[in-house]
Amino acid sequence: MEERGRRRLIGAGIAAWLALQIAVPLVRKFELPSLRYRHATYAWAMFSRPAEPFTVELYRRNSAGRREPIPGLGRFVSSPPAPGARLRIPYRSGPEIEGWFLSLIEHIAERSDADWEYVAAFRWLGKEHEGPRERELSAAGRGR
Repeated sequence: MEERGRRRLIGAGIAAWLALQIAVPLVRKFELPSLRYRHATYAWAMFSRPAEPFTVELYRRNSAGRREPIPGLGRFVSSPPAPGARLRIPYRSGPEIEGWFLSLIEHIAERSDADWEYVAAFRWLGKEHEGPRERELSAAGRGR
């Protein structure tokens, strides 16, 4: 009788583990109770966290407000985003993403010798983003 009880306990443990492996990703990827799909990065079970989808435009602007692409942007990022590209980067929160791009444009502005303002213009696409949907972060070049 003791052997049967141990087998049932092991079977119940395995069933509970499998149920968690199925239920946790479903709960994380679908909003309850509506079961509407929530954007999330692909990962197994409980290791998945939603990533915030956004678009970002990197450019420079002169004192008259004229915009143009940042020359030599490829020196600072491995592959500059295409215009209107929807990005997902491994950071998890809006402030982390904005902080990373702010650091990038400040770094570019420090190395410029022109009178330009360097801008990262965000448009947040996901419903999970808290704060304004559109935002501009800027850093003045050395000439300003």
